[in-house]
Amino acid sequence: MLIYSTSGYGYSKRLCTDILQWFCAEYIPRHKIEIDVHHCGLRYDDSYGFCDVLDGFRRPREFKISLQSRMSKKEYTTTLLHEMVHVHQWVTGTLTSKCSRMHYKGEEIDRDDYENQPHEIDARKREHELYSQFTGNPKYYSHFKNCPKRVVHVG
Repeated sequence: MLIYSTSGYGYSKRLCTDILQWFCAEYIPRHKIEIDVHHCGLRYDDSYGFCDVLDGFRRPREFKISLQSRMSKKEYTTTLLHEMVHVHQWVTGTLTSKCSRMHYKGEEIDRDDYENQPHEIDARKREHELYSQFTGNPKYYSHFKNCPKRVVHVG
């Protein structure tokens, strides 16, 4: 079950809701998840999005996703899906925190080398696959039919 809220400015509430509902139904349907998606200015942080655990690292089920406002549909969808991969990683136990240190698949993560952190590599890889799956779904295709940079899912 998904419980979610959205806030902020410069985003489509309908698109945000559709992405959250689709992802949770497809990838974490048996978990009770609470997600707050806040849209704000993150450009000074040199980021498009963050995913934070709110309820502790033992069995995380409450998350806050912060997203840059006023992105294109493609950027927005890809970024939210990227952050949802992190939610999935936390919920399934692939990404954990022990003694204030993050671990991915049991191995400690080097916090200094952000671009090469294994959970980020996984999320960057999967965000494009998920974008194709989401935009290729006829139920959600209407968001992208007039979008010139859409990715069309084939086969």
